[in-house]
Amino acid sequence: MKKLFAFALTLCLCLPVVTAHAEKHGSWNYVGEDKFNERSKIINSGGGDFKFCLVSGPGGYYTLWEEDGYFRNGYKMKDEKVGTKKLKKGQCAVFKNINKYVDEGPYESSGQAEFYVTKSKKSGKAHVKFYD
Repeated sequence: MKKLFAFALTLCLCLPVVTAHAEKHGSWNYVGEDKFNERSKIINSGGGDFKFCLVSGPGGYYTLWEEDGYFRNGYKMKDEKVGTKKLKKGQCAVFKNINKYVDEGPYESSGQAEFYVTKSKKSGKAHVKFYD
């Protein structure tokens, strides 16, 4: 009986530590993938951190962009460059704290950031998976 009580007590004390650790570090949610030659399709993100991984295709520089698809005074707003990473097959690029790209204000109201990826080399098709 004492052994059972000691085991139960140990389990109860350890459980909150494991749960807190998982909440603190979070996890990635798969939000899509694309195969492209020059530019990927648009992937929506709610903010926080964003990641894309090169599943297959040429190594090189991959750039994450935020599309500003709205018009002001008859002109389309310029897309914003989030950052560029050098990747090889199997590697991922992580962009932290991307909340500033989430749409707000009178011209943008989706509450999402619209991301796409471009690659530097025009040789071969890239296969990329996206995580939010």
